[in-house]
Amino acid sequence: EYMGCKKIGLCLDDSLTSGESQEIISEETVLAHPLKTIEQWKLKKNNRIGQGEVPDQTLPEHSFDSLELSEHLCESIFENPELIFENEERIKKIGHCLYITVEKLLDMLAESNKQLEEMHNIHSNIKEECKNKNWEACQILNDQHELMDCFNEESKVQNQLVLELHKAKGLIEGYLTERHTLEEALNLKEESEHRLVAELENLKAQIQKLTQHNARFAKEQKILISQNKALTANVGEREVELIKEIEHLAKTNLELQCQAEKDCSNLNTQMKILEIELEDQLNKNQKLAAMASEVIDLRQQLEALERQLKNQRDF
Repeated sequence: EYMGCKKIGLCLDDSLTSGESQEIISEETVLAHPLKTIEQWKLKKNNRIGQGEVPDQTLPEHSFDSLELSEHLCESIFENPELIFENEERIKKIGHCLYITVEKLLDMLAESNKQLEEMHNIHSNIKEECKNKNWEACQILNDQHELMDCFNEESKVQNQLVLELHKAKGLIEGYLTERHTLEEALNLKEESEHRLVAELENLKAQIQKLTQHNARFAKEQKILISQNKALTANVGEREVELIKEIEHLAKTNLELQCQAEKDCSNLNTQMKILEIELEDQLNKNQKLAAMASEVIDLRQQLEALERQLKNQRDF
């Protein structure tokens, strides 16, 4: 079609020298320059529409036949220039058809450019949306990494708490075992203490009895000595033997008294030792009571740690 337009344009350039109508000149000028820009064509079309000149957009039925005859007509015109005036009407029809065809092609080109602009805008929008989606995806990934870091930190803290809880449980179990051992030792000490107190009371009673017996024995010895002296002055040999026997008995009694005093002293010493041991037992009992209170405090701390760990697990 472009080659046909070019040929028709060349033919009509020859007819311009013969002074034809201005309408043919304008139409053939457009046909001679089919490569004008779309903007210039649109401007011209708008001006014509504003002036009320609307070209016929319908092609005649014989337009394609006229286009097929254009080459033959041009060749004939070149051979015989007088044929221009004879075929002027046909040339006008051909030019009009070509003009409409070019207008349709320009409309199609404008529509294509419009579609290309729309596609470009759609592509830009899609590109911007993809960019936003990529940014949102990166933001989501960053949030996910931050959440994973927080989760790892929480896991580390929880593991540390579990480890501390196990350590605390081990310590408390050790303290409980030690407490049980100390309680058993305390019970044994208390039993020993009660036994020592009973023995001490028995020793005190025995000492008191021995003291009373020694006092009575000393009194009796004095009476016997006085009687011995009185009898010595009035008795004979038999009485002397009795006196010797009495002296032997007195000596034996004195030895028994000394032994009793010695036993009493030993018992007093043992009683003091038992009193010292009793004080030690009381001090140890106080220490055991303090350790028992510490064990109770540790048990309360363990229960608090268990509640904290349970809350973190629930969280």
